[in-house]
Amino acid sequence: MTETETISKEVKKLNKKRHKKDMSWKSFFIFLVFIVLFRLFVLEPHNVSGSSMDNTFKDGDYVLVDKISYRFKNPHVGDVVVFDPPASAENASRFIKRIIATPGESVEVKANDTYINNNKVTENFIDYPSTKISPSILLKKDEYFVMGDNRFVSYDSRYWGPVVKDELQGRVLIRLYPFNKIAIFPGVKEYIENK
Repeated sequence: MTETETISKEVKKLNKKRHKKDMSWKSFFIFLVFIVLFRLFVLEPHNVSGSSMDNTFKDGDYVLVDKISYRFKNPHVGDVVVFDPPASAENASRFIKRIIATPGESVEVKANDTYINNNKVTENFIDYPSTKISPSILLKKDEYFVMGDNRFVSYDSRYWGPVVKDELQGRVLIRLYPFNKIAIFPGVKEYIENK
């Protein structure tokens, strides 16, 4: 083999290595872009903070929020949703609450009872009574009345009014932590069964 052939062979080897390296960087970059887009538009992690959703969710629970469903369908009563806090809640992180009433429904909270369309709602799963009242409100288009399951301490629609659909980041799809409580749509089945 001549010296020229040897050099040519070495150059080809180097080019092949460079091409593999370029491909691995491109693959990594494409994967990174996919992960970022997936997190922004499909599923987002959320860490539960506080006790407003006791006993359904505890402080420190880790959940994944489905950010895409509400683009194609409307939220339902019983859904557990995550949204940015109202302007009145300074320095607060995202809230996690339960939808109690949907557009077109009237909602009123009297002492320890919630009324939807003047009918008392049975909420057996709620352990903490509330003394916070809310006058009757007729929800407009795209308005949702949300409350925490721990009514005694929850800062929710009783204080600052309904949440508009566009403000909802999404619904809780999966609880990932604690590991012994992993569940899909945690708290929704229990709410519907105990209503």
